[in-house]
Amino acid sequence: MDEFAAICDATINGEKVEPEEAQYSFTSFEAARASGIPQEVVKAHILNDVPMIRAWREHIGITQAELATRMRVSQAVLAKLERPDAKPRSTTLKKVAEALGISPPQLDVQ
Repeated sequence: MDEFAAICDATINGEKVEPEEAQYSFTSFEAARASGIPQEVVKAHILNDVPMIRAWREHIGITQAELATRMRVSQAVLAKLERPDAKPRSTTLKKVAEALGISPPQLDVQ
């Protein structure tokens, strides 16, 4: 199957998607991998719509409570940061990144 045919017959999470959506996902996936983000984190975020903070936390293998302790915030605050509609400030993202042992840009994948 050639590349065009593969894109035209694309699925994400078992659902058929339009070629433009498949190409966007592939482009985002490749950009994220190039920035040093583990494939498991990229897949969780791009393909399964898992928020980046949660994807990283689960990849590292820690609980919300543990990450919250590292950040010196409550577990409830962290839960809000992990919501799909959360819009954390850059200072908050720096705090999260430090607690996860990663760089802030590694939390920013579109």
